[in-house]
Amino acid sequence: MNIHKKIALKEVHFSNSIIEGNFKMLKKFLRSRGEIHSSKTQKAVNDFVRIHNEKKPTYQHQIHTPNEVHQNPELANVKPVLQKVNQERLIANRASCCKV
Repeated sequence: MNIHKKIALKEVHFSNSIIEGNFKMLKKFLRSRGEIHSSKTQKAVNDFVRIHNEKKPTYQHQIHTPNEVHQNPELANVKPVLQKVNQERLIANRASCCKV
């Protein structure tokens, strides 16, 4: 038997790591719900997709959910907004007197 080992993105120009990350989150979500019978699997997966897309902000989008960014693409670049808010908070904190 001949086995040829390939290195992702070096010898193979595609990677499935993006979808594998979603499958990892799905498996963790399903494990957290305990035992799921086959008749309720579709509902559990639908719940995961709804929560992932509509309820939980993702690391990539920071404070926005995937649906919010999909519907309003300019929200994708939130880093300058967060930097501005942090600067304003620091200035306000330095201006207030905390001494007794």
